[in-house]
Amino acid sequence: MSKASSAFNSEKTIIIVDDDPNSLTLVVALVEYFLNELRSNGAAILSATSGEEAITLLRQFSIDLLITDYQMPRITGLDLIRTVRMRRSSQRITTILMSSDHDILRDFSKTAIYGTDFTLAKPVNRSALKQLLQTIFRDSFKAAAP
Repeated sequence: MSKASSAFNSEKTIIIVDDDPNSLTLVVALVEYFLNELRSNGAAILSATSGEEAITLLRQFSIDLLITDYQMPRITGLDLIRTVRMRRSSQRITTILMSSDHDILRDFSKTAIYGTDFTLAKPVNRSALKQLLQTIFRDSFKAAAP
């Protein structure tokens, strides 16, 4: 089931997709924590437990970032990214593919042909996720107060 974890008057909208509820909860919490720590201008975070649910959210909302698990039933993370690229050609959506399959992560060209921007190993390394968010939303972060 999808849910919004932040207000929708935010500057950015993020969809996080994972069929494992524990992993989904962890990634949502980490993204919320890091965006707060990095003093972002705000983000609406939506979660989905399947590729089908994520596609429904993509039809309803304009998003900036898709973080998806690779291995999911019926629609894989790569299938979801390919769908995003085919449907949203005029809007730039940054994508992160998460996977515990380190072979797929080692050869980025295998995922790049689907439109993957970044990959992230599971279990999620907190500092790697934080660094990716800093890179992706660099211009959206407020300077920390002295």
